[in-house]
Amino acid sequence: MNNIIEQNRHLNTAINDNDSDQNLKFKFSLKAKNPNLQHIVIETTPGIRKSIINNNYLNIQWNRCRCADFISIIRCFNCLGFGHFKKDCTAETHCSHCASTEHNHIDCKSNFKKCINCEKYNLRIKNPKQEPLDSRHDCFNNSCPTFESVKSKIIEKIDYGL
Repeated sequence: MNNIIEQNRHLNTAINDNDSDQNLKFKFSLKAKNPNLQHIVIETTPGIRKSIINNNYLNIQWNRCRCADFISIIRCFNCLGFGHFKKDCTAETHCSHCASTEHNHIDCKSNFKKCINCEKYNLRIKNPKQEPLDSRHDCFNNSCPTFESVKSKIIEKIDYGL
C-alpha cells in the first residue's frame, strides 16, 4: 500500500503521518467482466477517500485505475427485494427478467422485461400526482430507479467524518 501512496502525490495532503501504515487497507477483490482485470476494494480514512474520489483515479504500478465508492447492497435472490438474503426470505420467488412467479430467470422465455421492485413501488403509490416508475427493465439493471433509491439511502447514512 505504501507504493500507492508514493505514486499518487495528490494523497500526500490527506495522509496522517502517525498512522501511515493504517491509511490504506486492502479489504478484498472482485472479478471484473474482463477476466484479465479485477476490482480492488480498499478501506481508507475520510480525507484520503475524498482526495481519491475528487481525482477519480489512483496510479498503481504501471496502471491508472478509475476509482469510485464501493457500496454494498444486500439483495435477495428469491424475491429480488433488498435488505435480506435468500436464506431468510419467506416471500414467493420471482423471475429477475420478467417478474413472473411461475419460473426463474434461467427458464424465462419472455422478451418483455419487468422489474418486480419497481412494480411493487408503483402499487404503493398513494399520491395520484406522483409519476410511476418505469419498470420495463430487469431487476438487476444498474439504472433501476428502485436500486438507485436504495443506494442513495445507504450513501446518506454513511458518515465520512468530514
